[in-house]
Amino acid sequence: MMTDSRRDTQVQVLEKFFRRKPIATLAQLARSLDSSARTVLRALKRVGYLTSYSHAGCYYTLSRLPTFDSAGLWFHGEIRFSRHRTLRATAVVLVKQSPAGHTHDELEALLRLRAHDTLRTLVVEKALGRERVTGVYVYLHPDGEAASAQLTRRR
Repeated sequence: MMTDSRRDTQVQVLEKFFRRKPIATLAQLARSLDSSARTVLRALKRVGYLTSYSHAGCYYTLSRLPTFDSAGLWFHGEIRFSRHRTLRATAVVLVKQSPAGHTHDELEALLRLRAHDTLRTLVVEKALGRERVTGVYVYLHPDGEAASAQLTRRR
């Protein structure tokens, strides 16, 4: 059984690590703590963390470190993080909050990564709507009335 002082030490080591380097992989964090991935995840949970929505979520940062833009996104080089955590959740929020929905290209420009498969899945699951407007698909709020208002603004 782990003592409270050991837990405190792990948190201190993580915080020191992230002061030097704002993002890391689980393997890097495990080496810094000289612990298993499972132990690292427990320690991260105590301090609060985010995983990247890019790179299959393999990068970690402390929740308090990102300075999110107006869309709730933070980029560290090629690695992307979202206030909404996952790519799926982020895409849904971006579309729902958009006055005129978003095209595929608009979403990819915002997210700075390929989102085709994710968007297709969200439409199939009815988490988002989609309508063809002047030859381009526009992703819309899943609620019919909200989607209609978005389409009106788009047109």
